[in-house]
Amino acid sequence: MTRWLSTLALVILLAAPAAAEAPSAADPINEIMKRAQAAEGNRPALEKALAEIDAEVTRDGSRATAHYARGRILSALGRGEDAVASYDTAVKLDKKFAEAHYNAGVVLAGLGKKKEAIKRWDLALKIDPKMTDAAYNGGQASYDLKDFKGALKRFGLAAKLSPDDFDATKKVMQAQLALKQDKPAWKTRAALFAMWKDGKAPGGATATEYVLDQFDVGPRHVLAYETFDPSGDLANVYTFKVLDAAAKKVDFTVQLETSAVIREQGTPWVMGTTTHKGHSTVPPFFKKLPTYTAVRKSAIKMIDAELRNM
Repeated sequence: MTRWLSTLALVILLAAPAAAEAPSAADPINEIMKRAQAAEGNRPALEKALAEIDAEVTRDGSRATAHYARGRILSALGRGEDAVASYDTAVKLDKKFAEAHYNAGVVLAGLGKKKEAIKRWDLALKIDPKMTDAAYNGGQASYDLKDFKGALKRFGLAAKLSPDDFDATKKVMQAQLALKQDKPAWKTRAALFAMWKDGKAPGGATATEYVLDQFDVGPRHVLAYETFDPSGDLANVYTFKVLDAAAKKVDFTVQLETSAVIREQGTPWVMGTTTHKGHSTVPPFFKKLPTYTAVRKSAIKMIDAELRNM
């Protein structure tokens, strides 16, 4: 999950840190930003807003908020490099402008420059240690770069800042699993299940599953789901969704499944595969619920075999 996408601020000072200069309610920059937000997606209107902001900068280029607003509009216009330059100017004028660093990170991540984005989010956190999304985004970018230690550090901070944030806690578990920290990961899992029971999972108490892990098998990305309550007549405990080469849709799945019939047969859990050709079950079969680590190992072998046969 990525949280770094942002939209135009209705009033830029609502997004700026307290240390930034605070114009009056009738400040022309805020008025321009209101119109820009209303026109988001309307390129001619955004170009007009940019021209108005440029006029304000020409009139008085010493205001950090003007350059910050310019960055927001440039970003909305898809002019990422120019937006970062405007955010940089805002930071030079106001060294405590955490939101300028944050939004520079947003743009840099969108440009694929995730290492640079992480630096910006870390700078934003240095100024504002309670900026949860900067910690979360830095964690996500670190995870994407396979810097799992960095990801765990930043996701851990995000979860500490927002203890009820299911997604941040979930990401902590994913980083722990990537680092093979199984015991801490299962402790985090207990916290996730407690949050689900309290209705804090996405979808509330009616949520049925969540992504506990993700990894690659060869060139394919795999999302590993766990079912919150697999006690039904027919249910999957873990489902490994193998994405297509473009990582846009599910190609096939491997799952640890259970049913009333197989429970009566004395092997309550079996491994299954579901492809466009249909569904099949294959060994190993389990009399006792296996650990996630054991299931993951079996799933990887099955996924690899399926990919070789495709």
